[in-house]
Amino acid sequence: RVHMIKEGEKVTDSAAALLQKLNIRPFSYALKGQVVYDNGEVFDAAVLDISEQDLVNKILFGARAVAALGLEVGLPTRASVVHSVNNAYKAVLSIGLGTAYKFAAVKKFEDFLANPGAFAPAAASAAPAAAAAVEEEEEEEEESVGGAAGMFGGSSSS
Repeated sequence: RVHMIKEGEKVTDSAAALLQKLNIRPFSYALKGQVVYDNGEVFDAAVLDISEQDLVNKILFGARAVAALGLEVGLPTRASVVHSVNNAYKAVLSIGLGTAYKFAAVKKFEDFLANPGAFAPAAASAAPAAAAAVEEEEEEEEESVGGAAGMFGGSSSS
């Protein structure tokens, strides 16, 4: 094998003619931008390396900003309507919890506030096991630090 052209090398006319005579294909070449010029400013070509996720994140950030601005000034926008409805629902629930006026959603919240343990039986049974695992891990860490205890003014066991 003979390498006539390597990536990044300039292709001469004689090398292109020889490759064509030898019928070596596909032969492709491209320009690689090193800088970007826009409105009188020069940027590194890395500014063009934008993924689809970057674009989605920028659009979501803009939508959040529009919703926050709409909520702050009290102007309903498509982005802020969902938040406005949720805020109104929370206000109605808090009125229902603080007064004698009750409806189905308020009764569910009152039941939850009266007995929150009844709504999370699976989480309650998993909590003691998780606490025991954390205690065992802390004991192992204390045992492994044994020799360094005297280093910071503590008493060492040796």
